[in-house]
Amino acid sequence: MTTEEFYHDYKLICKMKVPLKSKAEMLTILFKNYEKSWRVIGITKEALKRFKEYNFKKTKGSKINRSHINGRQDTFEVMMNTNFESIDKWWDFYYENDKTIFSLSSENAKVGEQIFISIDNELGLFKRSGYTWSHNKAERDYLESLYECHINSLI
Repeated sequence: MTTEEFYHDYKLICKMKVPLKSKAEMLTILFKNYEKSWRVIGITKEALKRFKEYNFKKTKGSKINRSHINGRQDTFEVMMNTNFESIDKWWDFYYENDKTIFSLSSENAKVGEQIFISIDNELGLFKRSGYTWSHNKAERDYLESLYECHINSLI
């Protein structure tokens, strides 16, 4: 989808009479169609240590998730209550507020306050796959090298 198509659909959702929470759920589904949504730009130290415990694999019981630095509901509420000057300004706002970091489930509520280790999103790792992310050998190797680089600060 193009930016213009996303904007078109966003405007239709904004015009709906359903409650704000329902509109936010629809926007979540809409933006799930953007291949770079929920991009990972960092990881908390605790999440990196947890990945180490699981040999840097994505494992169901690890309780690691992608947490939005700025809450999606908050972002969507601002988007629905702001008259953006242009599609580009609207898209820039969305893109800037769609960043995530890996954190433990227990850290999620205060993820905006977390200090995290940066992950270079330009490497093309941890791509969105539905509501989760792809996690193969390249991602495992990257996390292992990140761990080795930061091991002294993790203790």
